[in-house]
Amino acid sequence: FAEEDQRRLRDLAARLAGKRVRVRVSNSAAPLVQELYGGQPFTVVPVQARRYINSDGAGRGAMTELLIKAGG
Repeated sequence: FAEEDQRRLRDLAARLAGKRVRVRVSNSAAPLVQELYGGQPFTVVPVQARRYINSDGAGRGAMTELLIKAGG
């Protein structure tokens, strides 16, 4: 996803939440994502996710992702 794609996803999630649709997004813990979802109507929960596939073996293992919730 490019930055504009991230913004479009955030905007769609916010519109759906505004219609009382329960929204759940799993996303990277990158600074941009934290900034985009850092306010209402979102609740951001960091979770540990394991990665078993990576071109660099040192990059495999647990990493932080964000579970983003809104609506409903």
